[in-house]
Amino acid sequence: MGRWYFGDIEGKFWFGVQASDDASNFGVDYTEVIQWDCICKSCKCRFIEEHPDTCIQCKGECDKTECEVSFIRYNFTSDHIDDIQIVLDDIKSQIPFQELTDEFIESVDEEKQALLARWDLGMKILKCLENGSCQFDCEL
Repeated sequence: MGRWYFGDIEGKFWFGVQASDDASNFGVDYTEVIQWDCICKSCKCRFIEEHPDTCIQCKGECDKTECEVSFIRYNFTSDHIDDIQIVLDDIKSQIPFQELTDEFIESVDEEKQALLARWDLGMKILKCLENGSCQFDCEL
Protein backbone atom coordinates (compact mmCIF):
# COMPACT_ATOMS: atom_id res chain seq x y z
CA MET A 1 0.00 0.00 0.00
CA GLY A 2 1.13 3.54 -0.62
CA ARG A 3 1.50 5.99 -3.44
CA TRP A 4 4.38 5.94 -5.89
CA TYR A 5 6.03 8.27 -8.37
CA PHE A 6 7.70 6.96 -11.49
CA GLY A 7 9.33 8.09 -14.72
CA ASP A 8 12.79 9.66 -14.84
CA ILE A 9 12.84 9.24 -11.06
CA GLU A 10 11.08 6.57 -9.02
CA GLY A 11 10.12 6.18 -5.42
CA LYS A 12 7.39 5.98 -2.84
CA PHE A 13 5.83 8.96 -1.10
CA TRP A 14 6.45 8.99 2.63
CA PHE A 15 3.36 7.55 4.28
CA GLY A 16 1.29 10.04 6.25
CA VAL A 17 3.55 13.06 5.73
CA GLN A 18 4.00 13.61 1.98
CA ALA A 19 1.30 14.59 -0.52
CA SER A 20 1.27 13.46 -4.14
CA ASP A 21 1.75 17.07 -5.26
CA ASP A 22 4.73 17.71 -2.97
CA ALA A 23 6.98 18.51 -5.95
CA SER A 24 4.89 21.67 -6.51
CA ASN A 25 6.84 23.14 -3.58
CA PHE A 26 9.81 23.44 -5.97
CA GLY A 27 7.98 25.96 -8.16
CA VAL A 28 6.60 23.69 -10.89
CA ASP A 29 2.91 23.03 -11.39
CA TYR A 30 1.71 19.58 -12.34
CA THR A 31 -0.55 18.63 -15.21
CA GLU A 32 -3.21 15.96 -15.07
CA VAL A 33 -2.48 12.91 -17.17
CA ILE A 34 -5.23 12.40 -19.73
CA GLN A 35 -5.98 8.85 -18.80
CA TRP A 36 -8.99 7.94 -16.80
CA ASP A 37 -9.45 4.84 -14.71
CA CYS A 38 -13.08 3.76 -14.93
CA ILE A 39 -15.23 1.02 -13.48
CA CYS A 40 -18.16 -0.48 -15.37
CA LYS A 41 -21.36 -0.31 -13.30
CA SER A 42 -22.67 -3.47 -14.95
CA CYS A 43 -19.78 -5.90 -14.52
CA LYS A 44 -17.43 -3.97 -12.17
CA CYS A 45 -14.43 -4.40 -14.49
CA ARG A 46 -11.86 -1.63 -14.95
CA PHE A 47 -11.10 -0.02 -18.31
CA ILE A 48 -9.55 3.11 -19.78
CA GLU A 49 -12.03 5.80 -20.85
CA GLU A 50 -10.09 6.44 -24.06
CA HIS A 51 -11.22 3.00 -25.20
CA PRO A 52 -14.52 2.32 -23.42
CA ASP A 53 -15.30 -0.60 -25.69
CA THR A 54 -12.39 -2.49 -24.17
CA CYS A 55 -14.79 -3.78 -21.56
CA ILE A 56 -15.06 -7.23 -23.15
CA GLN A 57 -17.42 -8.62 -20.53
CA CYS A 58 -20.14 -6.13 -21.50
CA LYS A 59 -19.24 -6.28 -25.21
CA GLY A 60 -18.71 -2.52 -25.36
CA GLU A 61 -21.97 -1.59 -23.67
CA CYS A 62 -20.47 -0.46 -20.39
CA ASP A 63 -22.28 1.83 -18.07
CA LYS A 64 -19.26 3.63 -16.61
CA THR A 65 -19.83 5.46 -13.39
CA GLU A 66 -16.66 5.85 -11.38
CA CYS A 67 -13.92 7.62 -13.31
CA GLU A 68 -10.99 9.59 -11.99
CA VAL A 69 -7.61 10.95 -13.08
CA SER A 70 -4.99 8.31 -12.46
CA PHE A 71 -1.86 10.47 -12.22
CA ILE A 72 -0.40 13.93 -12.12
CA ARG A 73 2.75 14.73 -14.12
CA TYR A 74 5.69 17.01 -13.41
CA ASN A 75 8.10 18.31 -16.04
CA PHE A 76 11.22 19.89 -14.56
CA THR A 77 13.96 21.49 -16.66
CA SER A 78 17.38 22.85 -15.84
CA ASP A 79 15.69 26.27 -15.48
CA HIS A 80 14.28 25.02 -12.16
CA ILE A 81 17.59 24.08 -10.52
CA ASP A 82 17.97 27.36 -8.61
CA ASP A 83 14.40 27.23 -7.26
CA ILE A 84 14.89 23.65 -6.09
CA GLN A 85 18.21 24.50 -4.45
CA ILE A 86 16.62 27.39 -2.53
CA VAL A 87 13.99 25.05 -1.06
CA LEU A 88 16.59 22.41 -0.20
CA ASP A 89 18.85 24.97 1.49
CA ASP A 90 15.90 26.25 3.49
CA ILE A 91 15.06 22.73 4.69
CA LYS A 92 18.70 22.12 5.67
CA SER A 93 18.72 25.37 7.67
CA GLN A 94 15.60 24.26 9.58
CA ILE A 95 16.71 20.69 10.20
CA PRO A 96 20.47 20.28 10.24
CA PHE A 97 21.36 16.66 9.48
CA GLN A 98 24.22 14.74 7.95
CA GLU A 99 22.38 11.66 6.73
CA LEU A 100 18.77 10.52 6.49
CA THR A 101 18.74 7.42 8.66
CA ASP A 102 15.59 5.69 9.88
CA GLU A 103 16.64 6.46 13.45
CA PHE A 104 16.97 10.18 12.71
CA ILE A 105 13.68 10.33 10.79
CA GLU A 106 11.81 8.64 13.65
CA SER A 107 13.32 11.11 16.14
CA VAL A 108 11.66 14.19 14.58
CA ASP A 109 8.00 15.25 14.53
CA GLU A 110 5.69 14.83 11.51
CA GLU A 111 6.17 18.41 10.33
CA LYS A 112 9.92 17.87 10.10
CA GLN A 113 9.41 14.46 8.53
CA ALA A 114 7.38 16.17 5.78
CA LEU A 115 10.30 18.54 5.16
CA LEU A 116 12.75 15.63 5.09
CA ALA A 117 10.51 13.81 2.59
CA ARG A 118 10.50 16.94 0.42
CA TRP A 119 14.29 17.21 0.71
CA ASP A 120 14.64 13.58 -0.38
CA LEU A 121 12.39 14.15 -3.42
CA GLY A 122 14.18 17.40 -4.30
CA MET A 123 17.57 15.69 -4.23
CA LYS A 124 16.29 13.03 -6.64
CA ILE A 125 14.98 15.72 -8.98
CA LEU A 126 18.28 17.64 -8.86
CA LYS A 127 20.25 14.49 -9.65
CA CYS A 128 17.88 13.72 -12.52
CA LEU A 129 18.29 17.26 -13.89
CA GLU A 130 21.95 16.51 -14.59
CA ASN A 131 20.47 15.05 -17.80
CA GLY A 132 18.73 18.37 -18.60
CA SER A 133 15.14 17.47 -17.72
CA CYS A 134 13.15 15.36 -15.30
CA GLN A 135 9.62 14.10 -15.92
CA PHE A 136 7.69 11.86 -13.57
CA ASP A 137 4.11 10.85 -12.79
CA CYS A 138 2.61 10.66 -9.31
CA GLU A 139 -0.18 8.42 -8.11
CA LEU A 140 -3.02 10.22 -6.38
